Amino acid sequence: MARSPDLAEFLDERGWRVVLDERLISPLSFNAGEVVAMVAGALLPVGRKELSQFPNLKVVMPFGVGLEHIDISVLEERGIPLKFFPGINKLAVAELTIGFIFTLTRNIVPFANDMREGKWKRAMATQVSGKTLGIVGLGNIGKEVAKMARHLGMRVFVNDVVYDEEFLKGIGAEKSELEILLQKSDIVTFHVPLTDITNQMVNEKSLSLLKPGAFLINTSRGEVIDEEALLAAVESGKVAGIALDVFSEEPPFNNEVLKRLISHPKVIAMPHIATFTPETQYVVAKKICEELVNYE
Repeated sequence: MARSPDLAEFLDERGWRVVLDERLISPLSFNAGEVVAMVAGALLPVGRKELSQFPNLKVVMPFGVGLEHIDISVLEERGIPLKFFPGINKLAVAELTIGFIFTLTRNIVPFANDMREGKWKRAMATQVSGKTLGIVGLGNIGKEVAKMARHLGMRVFVNDVVYDEEFLKGIGAEKSELEILLQKSDIVTFHVPLTDITNQMVNEKSLSLLKPGAFLINTSRGEVIDEEALLAAVESGKVAGIALDVFSEEPPFNNEVLKRLISHPKVIAMPHIATFTPETQYVVAKKICEELVNYE
């Protein structure tokens, strides 16, 4: 709400008092007994300890689509509904993913750095049209990435546990087992939720299956990839380039493996900002406000 003052004003006019707290650690700066609704950012852990401070809580909403930071079992115990909005940020994340594809394949960052240092160094780069993109996770975001990639003339392989056959047929994308996808794709991008199944689904074994010179992108959750194995893959040259917007620890600067990873010249690291556009932040805040009005 802090990023959308007009929406905060909208709530204020309807009798809501909006308070901001980034940690939910006692002592709180406000009366927790008065809190009936909670909007939880992606980096805010909402577990049993945090929730116990709010006896009159009636609804919890994440500011985004990830739910792994919220203890859903506690909400179920207390009968507190969890409202979330799948797909609400899909365009912003998909756009960043496509941006990563071009940034990696055309060596944009190294060329820009050379020019900044007064170096006129020209070299060949990779054209994406005609290349194969492997998409792991065909949810709302994965579908947007697939559509954009097809418009760029890319062949698209997808892997998921459930497939939207009509969608795949409509855009001309192909289903694939994960191992085959890794072997055949020039670029692999991950768009899966963090679950027991997807936790470290990319490890040393699966990275060994990648085509030599492949590029890898992760805008889902850092825990999806074994980051130590990923570091070894880029240091060995197995992976030609990596773009990451998410990490298993955020910020990642106290983790030695992550520090080495983000400082590697073949790695583009971003501070989890895929959804940080005014347009997406406004749409999410507006949807939250609309939901809160129902609890007046």
